[in-house]
Parts: sequence; C-alpha cells; structure tokens
Amino acid sequence: MTGMTTAFTLCVRLNYRGAMVAAAGVVACFYAGILGLTAIYPTVTDRIQYALITDGLRASQALQGPPVGLVGIGGITTFEVGWFVTFAVALLNIVLVVRNTRSQEALGRLELLRSGRFALLANSVAVGAMALVINVTIGIGATFALIAGGGEPTGAFAFGVATVLIGTMFAAIALLAAQITEHSKGAYGIACGVLGVAYLLRALGDATDSDSLRYASPLGLAQAIHPYGNIQWWPVIPCLIITVTGVLVALRIELTRDHGSGLWRPSPGPAHAGWFTRRPAGLVLRNQRMTLAIWAATMVVLGLGFGVTARDVGDISDGPAGMRQLLERFNVDVVDGFLAMSTLILAVATTGAAIAITAGLRSEELAGRADLLLSGLVPRWRLPVLHLALAAVTAVVLAGIVGV
Repeated sequence: MTGMTTAFTLCVRLNYRGAMVAAAGVVACFYAGILGLTAIYPTVTDRIQYALITDGLRASQALQGPPVGLVGIGGITTFEVGWFVTFAVALLNIVLVVRNTRSQEALGRLELLRSGRFALLANSVAVGAMALVINVTIGIGATFALIAGGGEPTGAFAFGVATVLIGTMFAAIALLAAQITEHSKGAYGIACGVLGVAYLLRALGDATDSDSLRYASPLGLAQAIHPYGNIQWWPVIPCLIITVTGVLVALRIELTRDHGSGLWRPSPGPAHAGWFTRRPAGLVLRNQRMTLAIWAATMVVLGLGFGVTARDVGDISDGPAGMRQLLERFNVDVVDGFLAMSTLILAVATTGAAIAITAGLRSEELAGRADLLLSGLVPRWRLPVLHLALAAVTAVVLAGIVGV
C-alpha cells in the first residue's frame, strides 16, 4: 500500500466538490422531510392514527420498509423519507468507487500512477477510505438533521449508524464489482444489480413478514436496527462482516488479476457490425444499452411499487386529515391524487437517465472514442445531437413505462 496517502489526497482532490454537494443534499432531504412531516402530522393523535393505518398496509411496507416507531415524528420521517434516501446513499457509493477504480484503470490513468508513486493496492484502499469518510459525514449530518427537526436523539443516532452501514456495504460491493469486469459499465451493472436484488428481497420480506428474505438483503439488515423503535444493535455485526469480506476479497483479486482486465472476461462481440451499428446513431445506442436497461428495470420496479400501493390509498384517506389534505391538493379524488403525486416523483426520476445518457458524450470523449468518429465523416455537431436525441427519447419511453 505504498503511496496510499498520496492516493487518498488525489481522490479527495478529484471528488470533494461532488461529494460535498451530494452529502449536503442527502442531509437537506432528511431535514426537509422531518419539517414537512411535522406540519402534516402536528399532533400525537394524528401520528397514532397514521401508525395504526400504516401497520396494515403491506404494499406501503414493501415500498418503504418496516413500520417501526411510527408514533413519533422521527419514526415517521425514517419510514417516509429516510429509507428512500439511504437508497440514494448506496448509489452514491457505487458511483464514487467505480469512478475512481475501474474507470481510472480503463482510461489508463491508474497504470501511469502505478508506474511511479502507487503500489498495487494503494488506490483501492484510498478510495475505500474516502468512501468511509463520506459515509460517516452523511451519517453524522443525518443524525443532527433529525435531532434539529425534533427527532429523538437515540433514534437519530441509530438511523445515522444504519445509513453509514448501507453506504459502506455498497462501497465494498462496488469495489468487488470493479475487480470482476474489465469495463466500468459492467461494474456499474453488477453493483446496481446487487442493489436492485437487495431492494427486492427486502420488499418481499417486509410484505410477507419473512425474516429469512428480509435478512438476506443488506438493506434489510440495516433496517433491522429499527431506529425509533425497539433498537437492535446485532445487525451491525453482519453488516460489518459483509463490508470487510467484500473489501478483502476485492483486494485479493486485485493482487492476482492482470492489470486492465477483470476476473470475468466478457466474450468477444460479433466479428462484423450490423447495418444499424455502423451508423452513428446505432453506435450511440449500442454504447448506452446497459444504461438504458438499468433505468428501464428501475422504473418498472418503482412503477409497480407505487401502483400496488395505490390500492391502499382508500384506507389511507380515512385516516389523518393531514395526509388526506396533501393528496387532495392534486385532485379531488384521493386515489387520482396519489397517482398524480407518484407519477410526478417517477417523472423526476426519469431525468436521471437523460442526464446519464447526455453525460455519456463526455465519457466517449475522454476515452478517445469520439475522436475516431469525428476524424471520419461524422460532423462535429452530429455527435452531441445524437446523444441529446437519445436522452429525449429515453425520457419519453421511461415515462411510458411508468404510466403502464
């Protein structure tokens, strides 16, 4: 691990702006959530009614998590906002780790650094250390945000610990994924796939009240701490085991594999490109197919979750007046109001796909592949137009998936 200090300094230098914005955004979500929910459920009676109704809504539990400690504003915030935001924390760690390990290796930068200052494991250990610092920062910020909004301090601390555990587990999973495949898109696909399976197992476990399914998921293990409920600290141990095991296995693979390759080598593609792939539009679409598949699968799962939850809205409308008033702001009919609110949230989520595809133009330029296209017959303006057109079409298609 010679040069790890230099590697850590370099990682911080390259990522501190984005990391600061992301951490501040996560903490702001917690604080805004607890303030908003305090206004919706101002009295103890409203919160008790909310807890009684939510306890019987399996679809809501599958979408959000275990309904524990809902008689307090901290528990309601954790249930309504907290576990969704921790999903974003997991994604943040995946992007952070893959971007600074597999992507740097694929671009040839890591080879340059290893030829001089860095030993084999210096960069990976430094990236892991940076991810740990960011997760602890987010955990502390989430704790103080919940306390500042009126949450009970012990529950806020427990939720902060759960947030840190989720972030570190998926940082370790992303580090392992970066050793398995030789392309950054493959690493993103593996890590995000694990996150999706973890969410599905947790959702099935909460919907069916099955501990075996719930605890088979890293997300379910972290949620089993039960902030604002009967706090349990035993899930910390298996979460740490997952993190440490993932890191050690990843480092072991990195010591033995060839530089620039992965543990699993993808099969070669066709010897000749098809008619459509030989066109610039076809090439752009082929390069973005993994991103499109991941986002489409995500929208299907989220759309099904909100759609199933809409069946319970009739029961929710008989509960606290605050929730009924919130839904009726969108429409006179409560179910339509819930679906309007859900569609709005999912429509905002589809912008992530549009951003990812548009940003792919920069990735192609940095990797040198855009130079090859522009050195031939492709006009310079055509490449960004193709990416923007694909982003627009993708947003429309994903909106259609959400509607279905």
